[in-house]
Amino acid sequence: LKYVWLERHTVETTDWRRLEPREPFFLFVPRDNTLAEEYERGWSLPEIFPLNSVGIVTARDSLTIQKTREAIEAVVSDFVSREPEKARKIYGLRKDTRDWTVRKAQADLRESRGAIVRILYRPFDVRWTWYSGLSRGFLCMPRFDVMRHMLCEREREREREPRTRLHETVSARLASARGQHHRRTSRGRVRRHQFGLSPVPQGNLGLVSVRQVAENLFDHVCVSRSVVDFRTTLSNKGGAYLFPLHREKDSR
Repeated sequence: LKYVWLERHTVETTDWRRLEPREPFFLFVPRDNTLAEEYERGWSLPEIFPLNSVGIVTARDSLTIQKTREAIEAVVSDFVSREPEKARKIYGLRKDTRDWTVRKAQADLRESRGAIVRILYRPFDVRWTWYSGLSRGFLCMPRFDVMRHMLCEREREREREPRTRLHETVSARLASARGQHHRRTSRGRVRRHQFGLSPVPQGNLGLVSVRQVAENLFDHVCVSRSVVDFRTTLSNKGGAYLFPLHREKDSR
């Protein structure tokens, strides 16, 4: 369509319109600025919530995100116990990339002190994942600096609940995998990435929104009590941003 238009028009025959790009976006499209001054008197979300980031990128949703706690426990338990290529085949994982590999994902499970937590996968669709906060591990981009503020005491309380046989199996297999890893490693310290030490006692809330909307209708807003996925909202442009209400060290 673009080339057809260009073939039929020239510089002289084009109906040009003057643009007035303005800070901070300098939009290169016509825009009605009649109410721009009134609009810009409002506060932007980053001004209200200076601590924010896009949601978690897993790189392998089918492996790392499951519908129930029991399902992610079973996946973690089995995945960490397999040889890398066998695990790849069983879970239908595509070729490794720079930021996510089967070996690094398994190493994260063995070497990090993570936990199974809730994740807002899509609006009103809360699922489960295993979270250590280590980048390029089981989760590709866990956004720990922001997501740690959503790892509330409720997750710790759940960890203290009576253990099921499946949970004991998961713990045993992870411990076994760590032991085998230590025996194979003759030097160097294992890096242990763990949650912050003072989680928000009563839990936290986070506003979820987007920076771009391609559908000409802005309805991409929700609230979460857990960490969130990059594609939580349904916008075709960009990912979901999370704006935590409280900070871990300042729960006022």
